[in-house]
Amino acid sequence: ADQAGIARAQADEHHHVVVAAHAALVDRARRSRERAEARARLAHLEQNEPHISVQRALLADARAAEALRAPLEAADRAARDLDDATAAERRAREAWVGRGGVAADGATGAVLTAVLAGTVQEITAELARWEDAAAHERSLGALRDDAADAETALADTTAALSALDADLAAVPARRAELDERLSAARMAAARGADLGARAAQLDVHREAALTAERLVPLASDAEHAHLEARTAADAAGVAVTALLQRRLAGYAGELSAALVPGEPCAVCGAVEHPHPAAAPSVAVTDDDLAAAEAALESAETRARTRQADLLAAERIELDRLASAAEAERTALADRQLAQRAAQAAAIAEITRLEEMVARAKGAFDSVALRIADGEARRARATALLAARAEVEERRRAHDAAVGDLNRLLSDSPFDDLETARAALRAPAEIAAAEAESARHAAAITAARERLLELELAVVGAEIADDELAAAASLVAEADAARSAAIAAERDAQNVATRVRELSEQADEAYVAVADLAAEAASVTRLADTVAGRAPNTMKMDLETFVLAAELEEIVAAANIRLAEMSAGRYTLHHSDARAARGRASGLGIDVLDAHTGRLRTPQSLSGGETFLASLALALGLGEVVTARAGGIRLDTLFVDEGFGSLDPETLELAMRTLDDLRVGGRTVGVISHVEAMKEQLPAQLAVEATPQGPSIIRQESAALR
Repeated sequence: ADQAGIARAQADEHHHVVVAAHAALVDRARRSRERAEARARLAHLEQNEPHISVQRALLADARAAEALRAPLEAADRAARDLDDATAAERRAREAWVGRGGVAADGATGAVLTAVLAGTVQEITAELARWEDAAAHERSLGALRDDAADAETALADTTAALSALDADLAAVPARRAELDERLSAARMAAARGADLGARAAQLDVHREAALTAERLVPLASDAEHAHLEARTAADAAGVAVTALLQRRLAGYAGELSAALVPGEPCAVCGAVEHPHPAAAPSVAVTDDDLAAAEAALESAETRARTRQADLLAAERIELDRLASAAEAERTALADRQLAQRAAQAAAIAEITRLEEMVARAKGAFDSVALRIADGEARRARATALLAARAEVEERRRAHDAAVGDLNRLLSDSPFDDLETARAALRAPAEIAAAEAESARHAAAITAARERLLELELAVVGAEIADDELAAAASLVAEADAARSAAIAAERDAQNVATRVRELSEQADEAYVAVADLAAEAASVTRLADTVAGRAPNTMKMDLETFVLAAELEEIVAAANIRLAEMSAGRYTLHHSDARAARGRASGLGIDVLDAHTGRLRTPQSLSGGETFLASLALALGLGEVVTARAGGIRLDTLFVDEGFGSLDPETLELAMRTLDDLRVGGRTVGVISHVEAMKEQLPAQLAVEATPQGPSIIRQESAALR
């Protein structure tokens, strides 16, 4: 296998040399090919140089034109603003001229502006005058209504005056009539005419009284008295008529009463009387008629007297009304004169205002329409003035912008504005052109550097085509020799491998035995450590180690009892110090003596002190067990002997401690032969031996003893 390995190494070395030589030739060929590619790449980039040069020139022009971009845009904006202002001025001029405004053709701008300003002032002044006329125009309707009302009032006054004149004209005739009627009434009252004539005359008087009521409201009392008298007279006449009718009806009854059977009737001459009239229940006598006629006459007399009084009062009221009518006529006449004067003044004012309004409205239907037309003309003139001012302002701005642009253009490389505009490029185009130029420059530089590197690498290393083929043939031969060496080595290695496998199996068996020995040593070491042997330097086995932890708790609980029983002198301490002569360690207890301040061994304690320490440990053990048992209490405690070695004071302390446990609910049993203790135990069990063998247990008490 070693010889095969040496042959394999020699074949590998030869193969490596041949392959390296072939790789060197391949690398030289690759470099030659890369040089050709680099030359072609550089040639291609150099062919694109004219285009890049044009781009650089355009980029330079764009950078130069960029300084003119803002002035160009400002000049363009100014031109657009001037065109807009000119168009607005043209529309305003057309609106002004189209609605009758002065064209001022051929006039300069200043003249037209002056004409428009004068027109605005003139229209403004006219509007002020027309506003006054418009106010009067609005008030004409009310004035005409007032004039019509005044005319109606004058007509009413005239009619009232005419009616009053007619009433005054009738007063003398009415006064004469009343005088005549008053005389007649007085004469009638004096001579007393018959009832029929008086009734007719009273009817006439009643009509006169009603007329007087309408004309003379102040004679109401007299009229009321007359009406009462007339009513009484009428009632008296009705009573007389009723009595007459009853009297006539009573005549038939009287004649019937005078009839005698078989004798002729005084009225018809018949001798038979089949249906004689019945006599009235109340007969009317002549005296009754006379009394009724007397009452009628008295009532007529009173009525005539009241009529005379009424006519006299009516005569007085007529005179008063005539005087009042004369005064009223005078007032009406004065009012008529005043109304005629006011009417004439109103007509004159209306005429004046109508003439003013007619002058103000001109050819328009109303002054308001003329004002609206004037305001529209003034608005058009004002708009034209504003438009012309805007044109002038925009023209000045345009001239300033063009002047600034021309100054900057003269300092630029451009001959005219069109060339400068054509050179402008968008920022994105400029950025793209700059990036393309930078990429081209970087590519040219990189291509030249790469070509130089390849030229230097290939200098003196040119190869012919047959050299590469010969090297490839040598590589193939070396590959074949190497493959044969590898096969021979593989065969040798198979044999060596089998030998190694057998050797490894033997080694594995030895290793397995060694592993088991090491594991056994580890287990032995662990067992020795757990058992407290070397290498356990504490000489403490596992059980002792666990109990030591328990002992620490027991000692802590015992110290509470021991401190009380020893009056604070002794304190127990757990000790894990190594015991002498290889004895087991870990469960030692030392005693701290407060009198000396030093630790003592338990063996140095007296018998009574040892008993107290043991009792304290027993009590501590019970408390720890109770705590570890989940609250399960050890309620019963037995103490066997040990009390005989205690002095009386210590015995008293021990007994008090046990008694405290009893009071706390525990059952404490004490096995002792000390008589002093027997006297203190309330319940006792005495054990006595018998000759027969079994002992006898007897319950006793301290009191029985």
